[in-house]
Amino acid sequence: MPARHLAQTFPNLNATAPTLAMQLCGPESGGAHSFGLMVTSNATFGSLQNAVQSWANGTCLSFSQSTNMTGQVLYTTPLDVLADVKNSTKQPSKLVATSDRHSRRHQHLHVRAECKTTQVQSGDSCAKLASRCGISASDFTKYNPGSKFCAELVPKQHVCCSKGELPDLRPSKNSDGSCYAYKVQENDNCASLAIENGLKAEDLEKFNKKTWGWAGCKLLFYKACGPQKPGTKKSKDATDISDLNPCPLNACCNIWGQCGITRNFCTDTNTGAPGTAKENTNGCISNCGTKIVKGSGDGSVRIGYFQGYGMSRDCLYQDASQIDTSKYTHLHFAFGTLTKDYDVEVGDKLSQYQFQEFKRVKNVKKILSFGGWDFSTKPATYAIFRQGVKPANRLTMATKIANFIIENKLEGADIDWEYPGAPDIPGISPAEEDEGKNYIAFLAVLKNLLRGRSLSIAAPSSYWYLKQFPIKDIAKLLDYIVYMMISTASGTRRILSNRKGANLYSLAMITKAGVPGNKVIVGVTSFGRSFKMAEAGCYGPRCFYTGKKLESDAKKGKCTGTAGYIADAEINEILKDKSRVVKHFVDSTSNSDILVYDNTEWVSYMSSSTKMVRETLYKSWGMGGTTDWAVDLQTYHDVPEPAKSWAIFKEGVGLGKNPKLDETRTGNWTDYSCSDPLIRNIRDYTETEQWRGLQVEDAWKDAIRIWKTLDRKKGYTFSDSVAMTLKTETESDCRKMEDNGCTQKSQCVQAFESDISGPAAQLLWNSFVNLHEMFRTFDNAIYKAATIISFSLDDFGNKFAPVPEEEDQTWILVLIDLITFGAAAAAGPFFNSFLRRLPYFAVNSATHDNVKDTTITIIGQSTTLAKDLISPEEPGWTEDDKDSFESYMGQTIKGWTEVNAATLEWFFDGTDDAIDMLWNIISDGKLIGGKQGDGTSSDEDDEDLQTNIAKSFYGFTIPKLWRLSETYAFVLDSGYNCNEEYPVKDYLDEDTMDATSACYDGWRYYLVYPKGDSEECSCDYFDGHCERSCVNSKFSVPPGLDSLKGTAFGDITTADLIKGSVRTYIMNGKKNVASDLDPSSESILEDLIDVDITTPGIVRLPVCSRERAYQSWDTTSKGSSAFYPCDIPPGKNECEDSSFENETSDTSPWVEDCEVIIKNIEGNGGTKWTTEVVGKNQRMITSAGSCAFGVEATKVDGNVNFVFGGQDLIDIINTAVDKYSKGGKIGATGDLHCSGNVKKQPVHWAIYHT
Repeated sequence: MPARHLAQTFPNLNATAPTLAMQLCGPESGGAHSFGLMVTSNATFGSLQNAVQSWANGTCLSFSQSTNMTGQVLYTTPLDVLADVKNSTKQPSKLVATSDRHSRRHQHLHVRAECKTTQVQSGDSCAKLASRCGISASDFTKYNPGSKFCAELVPKQHVCCSKGELPDLRPSKNSDGSCYAYKVQENDNCASLAIENGLKAEDLEKFNKKTWGWAGCKLLFYKACGPQKPGTKKSKDATDISDLNPCPLNACCNIWGQCGITRNFCTDTNTGAPGTAKENTNGCISNCGTKIVKGSGDGSVRIGYFQGYGMSRDCLYQDASQIDTSKYTHLHFAFGTLTKDYDVEVGDKLSQYQFQEFKRVKNVKKILSFGGWDFSTKPATYAIFRQGVKPANRLTMATKIANFIIENKLEGADIDWEYPGAPDIPGISPAEEDEGKNYIAFLAVLKNLLRGRSLSIAAPSSYWYLKQFPIKDIAKLLDYIVYMMISTASGTRRILSNRKGANLYSLAMITKAGVPGNKVIVGVTSFGRSFKMAEAGCYGPRCFYTGKKLESDAKKGKCTGTAGYIADAEINEILKDKSRVVKHFVDSTSNSDILVYDNTEWVSYMSSSTKMVRETLYKSWGMGGTTDWAVDLQTYHDVPEPAKSWAIFKEGVGLGKNPKLDETRTGNWTDYSCSDPLIRNIRDYTETEQWRGLQVEDAWKDAIRIWKTLDRKKGYTFSDSVAMTLKTETESDCRKMEDNGCTQKSQCVQAFESDISGPAAQLLWNSFVNLHEMFRTFDNAIYKAATIISFSLDDFGNKFAPVPEEEDQTWILVLIDLITFGAAAAAGPFFNSFLRRLPYFAVNSATHDNVKDTTITIIGQSTTLAKDLISPEEPGWTEDDKDSFESYMGQTIKGWTEVNAATLEWFFDGTDDAIDMLWNIISDGKLIGGKQGDGTSSDEDDEDLQTNIAKSFYGFTIPKLWRLSETYAFVLDSGYNCNEEYPVKDYLDEDTMDATSACYDGWRYYLVYPKGDSEECSCDYFDGHCERSCVNSKFSVPPGLDSLKGTAFGDITTADLIKGSVRTYIMNGKKNVASDLDPSSESILEDLIDVDITTPGIVRLPVCSRERAYQSWDTTSKGSSAFYPCDIPPGKNECEDSSFENETSDTSPWVEDCEVIIKNIEGNGGTKWTTEVVGKNQRMITSAGSCAFGVEATKVDGNVNFVFGGQDLIDIINTAVDKYSKGGKIGATGDLHCSGNVKKQPVHWAIYHT
């Protein structure tokens, strides 16, 4: 009817407003008897929702223009003036069904004697009641006699409106014999309940003496928990009824059946009887206590919120690039919002710009936070989350959120819905009861769609709002929860108070609810709560403030512009003006900073020191960390260069420009267009002609200038900065091997035809892409080659001996060396081949040296980085399995790829040295040619690289492996030229010489090793006695050498190993020393590019004469020195460590004479002296010139003689000289223990003048 009436009346209204409504509404109508209809043409629901809310509240809309319409209304609910007069057959509406049954039964028995009734309302008089009954005042007093009747009227009292007796309103027992139960409502009391139900207050006291938790008529509560909660069923087992109906979140249930988290609810003061508490306490019956459940968190998570909409303030601006990321592990962008179709938005133009800048921030996890208070509670948007989590929509909403996060390369999503299930947020309808369940189902879908990215939510610290969250189960889905426990000291009921206790209760609440502490990220603030004090000078906990619940009288901050809310930056600015500060102190009770300024302005906030105290406290409780709202409130920032003011900055963003770009340009490279022949007809020009003609060098100068003066300090990557300057519209990080925007070549696009760019950008950017492509292709090719090589490793190990299992660092050192030189040996030829195919190098054979120079430039940096990247102290790669060559090869390949990645990163890191090197590589168009690649290598490249890797790997590994397997192969220098046949028959047999020989530089060498003992002895028996005879052993062919025929193991030959070792020996001054390979040397790099395994420093087999090698073999143990058997053999050690006493004087021997003693014996590793003990006579065991060395036994104790070793003497003289030599002379004595024929013998020694 109303709709038809409106439709019929509409043509006559002559109205052009976007919104029309009709309503039936009056001051006394109330919500039940008000209704209306509204239409709107502006496609928004805000006005509709506000209208419905007004009618539901029983208030009428006000119209700027209105017309009265007359019609008939049919009410479905009786009006009060009609319904107040009742027949006795109807009981009060608050009584439950059992009361209705009793009433019908009561009517049947007494209907003839009962009067019609109405109920007294607040403010009623007898005259008003008579009018409501529709009778005269005299009749009313007749039906309701009594001299004090009219003076003692109370609300809810029943009175007669006709002849007869008042009905019996007393409820009856239930059919099962239990008492009639009544659900206490707000503002109920015993007096009103008694008179409404025909009882006296004393009756209620008597009826409830055995009722659980009954504390008399003074305290009546609706029971939300415990055994008295309405609807509780009798337990069939012996369950403690105290545990029935626990509170949500495991909150405390007090004896009145009320849930809460403070001491008033959580302190058990039971007096013995069930459901009781001590006087003046509320007691607790379940989940008692306010103790925080300690978590396992270490407080390391530090979240900062960045308000993307912060540019809408009057001042206090911060660009996302100005965030100090060293303070945070995560940054949350506030806020992302959703349309009604669940498409993601990030605010207006200013906010959208900040979001793009936010994505560029480095060294922190970037999270987009969806929602916020306004989005969750505004009439136009609050329903989006509510509808989105429902089964029909949750997949759509989750998919669009997840896709946005992934497409924008963010690390996760945060949902800030305030709050699911909330029953009383002003201005919007109460939530549905199942919102909490829908919310968790939505989060589960979203978590799966995020593909490993993080998911978090914001959760309130208020029990009233958190209880609707199934928070324990939600926490299982999340990486963390942003717990909005950010209250500082604040105000309640217009009285200033502190919130420290509330904060602790909130932490106890969420941890008792089952959320692990390590997932709780506790809120701290970069703003303050402000109030206007009612009286100047009164700022303590019991002082009053002015204002209303939703309207603060506090002074607004000049930038934030919101009463009751003031930023840290504004607070600190006030603190600098001492004339404004009345009081400034730390309130220990709330652990908050308090500022009183301008006489009556009161602010509670957290200074940086207070935040640190709180962070330490939360860490001690095992919380995950803290979240700060908000990073853009902390301090004032200068406008980013080159903008001159924030106003200009904002204006530029509004016009669609990037205000942080330097738009000044060098030369006229921006004057060229994409139609220029140099860019359209590339076949007509060489790469250098294109490069110079389009003035790429000027474009480079602009890019580098902007990088160094602006973008480097803003946190951009070097390649990203260059891309922004060139306008390639590419967000890139060429430092990374994976696809990070640096794999796609650029075409000449419209952006290159602007005042700030030109076609030169295409050539410059494509040079970056080609260089990146070369490193990426090598990275992929090296793994492919290594896979093929790995199949020969087992055979290799069997032939050349296994890796020993002893725990030492030798194998790691081998690995480090191999990685260092391999970075050049494997990469050099590959890069050289790659560059040769580029047009710049391919068109002219004269550019061969240029190719090699460019290659050397690139791999020279690789080898430098390799030496820095891995060190013996902390190797980047360790052995997982020492007896597995697959592991060794895998670690080597990993090492080479790590060096390759580090080199790529260095080239695009934007340091001054890297920029110079990069220009050297790309200048004159060296790298602009070549087709677009995909990071994969050709079959030819793979085969070449396989050969190079194998030669590098085996050429370095074979000599090392021989040594590690205790083969101790070496190169024997025959001392004869290559024309001499079988020149060393005393040391090698002819077969060995044939198998191990090679010539280098006209001289004959052999690759052999000392197998077994240096002598072969046998016994000739005469008359039963052994006559022992010995002959010298000869050197042998090392294991696996017969496999090196140039067809396996990288095509390595015996001649390669000999030549490489001799070249290393000569490079080191004909000494066997552990010098490091210097692959940064240009000559060495040239050899490596040519895949020359004989490059000095790669093959390091010891080189020595046959005499030196045999002496070591014969006189020392195997492996006794670093280059055995080519080192001077160490002498015998027969004694323990010695004491030393200085005896140097003018009469002491010369140091140089004592050093001659050392030279005389160091070549003979078997030198030792046996001296008799008996008689303890001093014995000079050796001398030279003025220097003598003597020993004597100091004690006769069972030994006949003792032995003093040659190495003992050498060590003692060297030590004495180091410690005591003076004026070229040395004298010393000492004591030690040496080997006796029975046991250790005490011995005294001396260095003295002959």
